[in-house]
Amino acid sequence: MDMALSYARCVRFSITLNNWRRTNILAEHWAVRGTCRTNEAHQLKSREDEKCEEMFASSSSPLSDCFWQIHPKPFELMCSSGRRGDQCSAASAFILACDNHRIDVSLPPHCVECEHGTKLGEATRTEIARGVHDVVFIVEARSCLEPYRNNIARIAQSIAQHQRDVRLGWIGFGGEGVHHSPHIHYERDGALLDVNSFVRQTQHKFETESGFEPPPLCPIRALQFAVKHFPFRFASAKSIVLAVCKPCTGSHAVTQSELLDSLLDQGITMHMLSLARIKAAEGVRAVGMSAEYLFNDAGAHTGDRSTLVQPNDICSVVAQESHGTVFNIKHGFNAAASKIVPKEGDQCLLCECEAEKLCVHSKCHPCDPVKPASLGSSKFSGKVSDDHGDIVLDEMFFI
Repeated sequence: MDMALSYARCVRFSITLNNWRRTNILAEHWAVRGTCRTNEAHQLKSREDEKCEEMFASSSSPLSDCFWQIHPKPFELMCSSGRRGDQCSAASAFILACDNHRIDVSLPPHCVECEHGTKLGEATRTEIARGVHDVVFIVEARSCLEPYRNNIARIAQSIAQHQRDVRLGWIGFGGEGVHHSPHIHYERDGALLDVNSFVRQTQHKFETESGFEPPPLCPIRALQFAVKHFPFRFASAKSIVLAVCKPCTGSHAVTQSELLDSLLDQGITMHMLSLARIKAAEGVRAVGMSAEYLFNDAGAHTGDRSTLVQPNDICSVVAQESHGTVFNIKHGFNAAASKIVPKEGDQCLLCECEAEKLCVHSKCHPCDPVKPASLGSSKFSGKVSDDHGDIVLDEMFFI
């Protein structure tokens, strides 16, 4: 299910399809036109009515950006109906109506229920929960990766076997129809899966029903989507594994520094799997690399990292800069699993409660900025190469 369709997972108020239909009916009923006699009797406003007026009549309301599109008066009347909880239910209904018109407004502060001791707009200091690791796989669902679905499953199984409290996520992109744009896969209303649920995701074939593949989607869009939208657990160690057919060549809408900053800002370690072969000095057989080492298929160090030739695309470089690894998915999947581990170092986090539309979540950042791996490294420059002619893929496929 796409993240854009998952707001009901975020909101805690009683907005159902039937309620929403009733809200529409009430809105039509209250949308009176023409001249009506007004009740001139002075009515005392209750504290609740004043709150409703603040939400639906004040220009300083967090909902006000949508007043020009959605008439707020029916929602204000629903808010003032006197039943407990109707204020925030009315706000939620209004936000849904605005979202249908692609207008972004968020819950008023008094409707935001923060968790884990965090407060809206205030940073709370905590530490990374020991052993808690969330690993999100971003998978290009194209036929070129069809033979390697089992390799992805084996990586996840190995991670789960050797780590105490790991949860797995699956973000697909590049497929046919609704599966083309980045989207989070849910099971039992959750985006974080146990290993058995994750393996079930790998059992869905990547081939298109029509037999024709759509044009490839830039993997960086999927990375940005994951960083912004995936619901990581509070204070967890966070890793992203990008599984793609080939390295990220060509032009991109974001720069290398922007992509890297978005990962380091949340303390996310990025890893990459692709069909690109690791090309280093003659005689060196490597299936993976980090900013410091080349790895053989057993995960041991091999050769001299400074002799690496390819790949040096933006995704490969950013993965290493975030203290992650790059592996060939055909020959290096066994070794890759042993490298996808929580990052060592400072455990301090600053966590803040945030509200986006109907979603309320806590976002955590390292207390001290994470430095790119290239700083102080004599083996890794952190520079992207524009020459991709030397990239060799394990499979030939049409793109």
